[in-house]
Amino acid sequence: MDTEYYDDIIIGGGKAGKTLAPALVADGRKTALVERSLNMIGGGCVNIACIPTKTMVVFINTGTRPLIPSVPGLTEAGFLTSESIMELEYLPEHLIVLGSGYIGLEFAQMFRRFGCRVTLIGQSNQILSQQDPDRTHLTSKKVLQAS
Repeated sequence: MDTEYYDDIIIGGGKAGKTLAPALVADGRKTALVERSLNMIGGGCVNIACIPTKTMVVFINTGTRPLIPSVPGLTEAGFLTSESIMELEYLPEHLIVLGSGYIGLEFAQMFRRFGCRVTLIGQSNQILSQQDPDRTHLTSKKVLQAS
């Protein structure tokens, strides 16, 4: 058997693996993507959960865009959105996240786990304010414990 050498081997063809592999190849790296099931390239959300279940419901999918709040000085100070933060090439010492919904909470927890100091600012006293208070209380306890 011939031996193959790779710069990178990605185990799992889920969303992260499917996204990372082409980026590495575009960077000139020899990359292998290992997935045990040809039916699962893209991961569970694409193949068996989020997307397929949405086809069972009539809905309008307008997509989402980051909302830039009207905060004095924000534009002059500079800011990142949920899209541009993914392009950071360094970890900020302190990250202030405006918004305590799912996306804001996800980024806050992720950067806290990376070792950054994080301040989460929402429009109410409750994170995930659009959700049931009992559930969000449990979620906030879990997030704080994990951080």
